[in-house]
Amino acid sequence: MTLATVSAKPSPLTLPARPYPGLRPFEADEWMIFFGRENMIDDIIERLASQRLVFIHGASGCGKSSLVRAGVLPKLERQHLSHGVSWATCTMRPSNGPLWNLATEFARLEGRANDNERIDEITRICNRRDATFASVAGEIEGLAGKRLCILVDQFEELFRFEREVSREEAELFIDLVVGAIEPGGELLGPPAPRPTVSEHDVDIRVVITMRSEFLADCARFDGLAEAINRTQYLVPRMSREGLLRAIRRPAQIYGGDVTLDLAERLIAEVRGREDELPLIQHGLMLLWEEETTRAQGKNKLDAAVLETRGSLADLLSWHADMVMDNVVKDDLQKRAIEYLFRALIEQTAQRRAVRRPQSFRELVAVSNVGPQELKAIIDAFRADGVSFLMPPASIEIGDETIIDISHEALIRCWKKIAAPAEGWLKRETDAGIAWSLLALEAGDFEDAKNRRWYFTNIWLSHVLDLLYVWQRPRLPERSRWLQSMPKWRQWSTRYGGDPEFVEKLLKVSTRATRTIDRIRIAWLFIAGFATVILIVNIIGLQTTIIITGIIFAILAFLAGGVLYLLIRYGGH
Repeated sequence: MTLATVSAKPSPLTLPARPYPGLRPFEADEWMIFFGRENMIDDIIERLASQRLVFIHGASGCGKSSLVRAGVLPKLERQHLSHGVSWATCTMRPSNGPLWNLATEFARLEGRANDNERIDEITRICNRRDATFASVAGEIEGLAGKRLCILVDQFEELFRFEREVSREEAELFIDLVVGAIEPGGELLGPPAPRPTVSEHDVDIRVVITMRSEFLADCARFDGLAEAINRTQYLVPRMSREGLLRAIRRPAQIYGGDVTLDLAERLIAEVRGREDELPLIQHGLMLLWEEETTRAQGKNKLDAAVLETRGSLADLLSWHADMVMDNVVKDDLQKRAIEYLFRALIEQTAQRRAVRRPQSFRELVAVSNVGPQELKAIIDAFRADGVSFLMPPASIEIGDETIIDISHEALIRCWKKIAAPAEGWLKRETDAGIAWSLLALEAGDFEDAKNRRWYFTNIWLSHVLDLLYVWQRPRLPERSRWLQSMPKWRQWSTRYGGDPEFVEKLLKVSTRATRTIDRIRIAWLFIAGFATVILIVNIIGLQTTIIITGIIFAILAFLAGGVLYLLIRYGGH
């Protein structure tokens, strides 16, 4: 497919398979069922007409991604196509490699999305310190004289990438973003008017979406806070009328109906909570599918369908449980699902549970099942009509495919994840804390070993190891816990620490625990033996032997006490 075809062809007019997408965001080809945000779409397009960057932020669940994917970009294509202006659009996420992902989208515009050599070449162009979106686009075949709108979705992923992978690449990508404001990246002066695009220039417009709680992180990068201050758009709360349109109009397009009573009840249930739109869309998708299966004619959803289903959050949790029950055949698979979702979530310093996208290869590395079994589990949770995981079922999974939870609402509402006492998020958080403590112990132990260089006697070194472990009564317990985890070395990389030091400590702990158990048995034997002698001598009324037995018992007791004190307080 050539660029001219991609640019000139508007989103298709074929209706999607269902009127409600569920938990995941709307896609561009679902613009026909995207209602309630018309004024916001017009506001953003008007801003794009006068400035090159629009930074959209809002709370989780406010519909940022859907607003741009199914609202702004399709309308931009259709509106300008009708005026004879050709627009190309592309969408990317920073995820595990912002420059590579951007280069992949540029290569797709050339019709070379699977050409890794071309993607590498474009990535090298992006790596230049003086690179801008416009200069990179100028190197793309067929873009000269065109207008291009780039959506950088889920921008907050860049901060995790910067923290865990590469600060340098994150800075290079942010330089591209800041440089999008003006041709040279200047931040002073009023926004530039729409330029006249020559036959060689590429007119670039950039739209960024991000959760508002990450705004403070933007100040850690040169120029980014200033860029946001000039270009930000805070997503407004949807009005009641807008929510009613979003709920009722899709069903009407498909020849069905959602009664006003049900619509009002849905709005009242989730109004004001951060997951209101995803919960409504998921609940309506599930209810519509059930009604389609049950009804012979026109689908009509009324308030009665919720009477036995509980809240929308309960409905989401029930649906996730049902999908899991259909997949699980044994405890091994049950644990595999737990490890999968634990790998895809994390808790921030502010104790907020957020998504943690991972490549399929990374998920296999920490899973207790093989690649094919794990792929089958992921397919079940991303199936059509489920959409708990991304990418959609239509995209084939490869080693580098990014797997992600479709929305944080699943993390907050699925009881298996969110239960405060035994939920998977709690288990993962506790495991991370336990690992961090164990890694600190391992570092401390390594330092202690280095300070013992003058003890060349192997036996004495073992005694000192024994003393170290004895002073830390929870260390054997933590060691057993860690060794019970599959592939703990790969899992632990997300929390830092040195697995090699930890492995050394585990070996010492295992050996010392066996030795301590033997010492306890020996002490019990000595104490028991002394007690038997004492009793026998008392019964025999042999004064000398009685005194001898008493002295022996006292000495045995004192010896055991001294041994305990040496082990308990002997130091390193």
